[in-house]
Amino acid sequence: MHRLLAMIGIVMALLAFAGPARAEITVGQDTLNGVAFVIYRETTEPSFRFACQAPCPIPDGTLRSALTGFRNAKALLIPLWGIDVLPELAPVDILFERNTLCTSAPGSAVAYATTYRPYGSGGPLRGLVCLFQWDRFVAGALGAEWFTPEHAGDLERQVLILHEYGHVILYQRHFASYENVVTYYSFRATGALPLPQGPCTGEPLASFAPLINVLCVVYGMDDAEQRASWQALDQVYQQGGGYGLNGGTDRRTSISQWRRELDRATGRSTAGAFVLGNGASPQSAGAEFDLTPAAARIDAVDGRFRLDVPAGAVSQATPMKLEAGTCGASHPNLDFALVFDLVAGNHRNHAPLPWPIFNAPVQLRYAFAHARFDSVEPRSLRLYRLSAPCSTGVVSWIEVPNARLDPVRRLLTAPITQGGTYALLPAAGTLPGIVDARVLPHAGPWYQASTSGQGFDIEYHTDHAGLAITWYTYRPDGTPIWYQSVGSLTADGQTAPLTEVTRNPDGSRTITNVGQLRVRFTTPETAVLDWSIGAQSGSMPDLVFLRFSDQPTVNQANGLWFPPDDPGWGTSIWSQGPHEFWVYYIYDTQGRPVWLSSLLAASDFSVTLKQNRGACPWCPYAPPTAVNAGTFFRQHMAAGSAQVLTNMALASPLQGTWTRSRRIFLNLTDYVAER
Repeated sequence: MHRLLAMIGIVMALLAFAGPARAEITVGQDTLNGVAFVIYRETTEPSFRFACQAPCPIPDGTLRSALTGFRNAKALLIPLWGIDVLPELAPVDILFERNTLCTSAPGSAVAYATTYRPYGSGGPLRGLVCLFQWDRFVAGALGAEWFTPEHAGDLERQVLILHEYGHVILYQRHFASYENVVTYYSFRATGALPLPQGPCTGEPLASFAPLINVLCVVYGMDDAEQRASWQALDQVYQQGGGYGLNGGTDRRTSISQWRRELDRATGRSTAGAFVLGNGASPQSAGAEFDLTPAAARIDAVDGRFRLDVPAGAVSQATPMKLEAGTCGASHPNLDFALVFDLVAGNHRNHAPLPWPIFNAPVQLRYAFAHARFDSVEPRSLRLYRLSAPCSTGVVSWIEVPNARLDPVRRLLTAPITQGGTYALLPAAGTLPGIVDARVLPHAGPWYQASTSGQGFDIEYHTDHAGLAITWYTYRPDGTPIWYQSVGSLTADGQTAPLTEVTRNPDGSRTITNVGQLRVRFTTPETAVLDWSIGAQSGSMPDLVFLRFSDQPTVNQANGLWFPPDDPGWGTSIWSQGPHEFWVYYIYDTQGRPVWLSSLLAASDFSVTLKQNRGACPWCPYAPPTAVNAGTFFRQHMAAGSAQVLTNMALASPLQGTWTRSRRIFLNLTDYVAER
């Protein structure tokens, strides 16, 4: 919320004054939690009211103006979003000053929303929004004209109120209140930020609401389709189909149920968007799948959750789903980001339905790179299963035997014999380490000092089963070229074909084997590499991991990145300390692979690209030279996703340009936790 407040200061310069419309406002009193409050409300608007503890310090004209302004903003919000606050939470009480109901904002927040019972424990539940705008206005933090009768009703002044009201719209309906969603709709409804392309607009939306932005840019979801998804999800809630107890007091829908509606609208799995654009856990994004008596591999959430199912593990078709767990027995440092439900397709949260029992162990693979470990040592984690559904009232955690944990790569594998609620929990001792005779290299840039100016991007792929190696080097004429080699990593290293990728006029690609690459790692930072290209061959006996900074890494963006809507090109990004090194792999006008590079600060957005000229692998070495060949503009970087614009003009003797409007980039290679 502190970022939202900062943006409100900016938007004041973006909009012309929007005068409040006339409204019929009544002023009365109510006793809330035993204290008298002055109540402002519009007689035709049952969903909200403004409250101010008596004696009210806020001028009457200011509250009337603010109420009318918010009414106008809400009238723009509801048709856009398609849903309003549940009737049982209305009227929502909105307060602007510190008082007995709104004592202080938590943490760094400037406002918050919650629910409360204004008339005692036996009374109805209501929505509550605490804004503290009067306190900040009196303290001079908002400017001399902000919260006055003349300007309290301005449309752009309603962003924060609309934002917190948006959270209340989601209360009781959903397990989450979607910061991405309420941020987008508050700006979209008020026009307080220019969003000419709606949810597809880049910055600042890409920073404030990356999930909404990714859903539009990658999956094509516009405002109308978003509204339809929320209305469809609301029908699930209204019909008692939420993941909460069906027909009970908790009928809330889960994040994965909204994701399911988005999947139906787009015809694609949108689970990755929730992890990349919203920081959700794999189990929150969720999945639905059928187990059959046949052997199968179930990949969910872009491979972050996997089941290897042997033949006969189930006797008949068994619908199942992955969901985020919300219950668990008491345990020190229980982290619900590491609790997941693997349950029958018709299971409801906490419900006493039977869990599927497998006839043979099913191999579980779970990637928990989303988790943060501030007070827990990851190597102390073990896999546990809940002994019984939460509804029984008597539950405990049972350790799953033969589980294997890799805390560096944040991967768990374990044989499981049934569905249920599982969790990674800290315990004394450590899980048996994954037995791996391979030397596992550091992912990132590698080079040979004697041939500096060319080098390799070595990344993991497919659960670290092998390496994706990109070789950035030169042709005999000195122009840059890149090759790729993808294979399986063994105790003897990796030997795989070396390929050249060319781009055809229709945008398709041709992959041609041009040689072979063999790499043997003596330590995680040293290797011997042998290569062949056509009739030429050679060796690099002193290949080393390149360290260009020994400071703490600011932005962990390592990996091989690509635009999913325009595959075949992309960038290698290496993050070390406060710096990043980017190498773009693209094509010239003839479709030949070329590359450009740039070293930048992690805080840079617009950067000049260099086109190098150097010695081919079998040519006499000469130090490379470089010329400017264009720019790229980075709009947004997050864990696993970025937005980038490119404007490149290749220098002679190469020809061609590479101009691309804003593109979503996704990380193509496996996550590697910083060592």
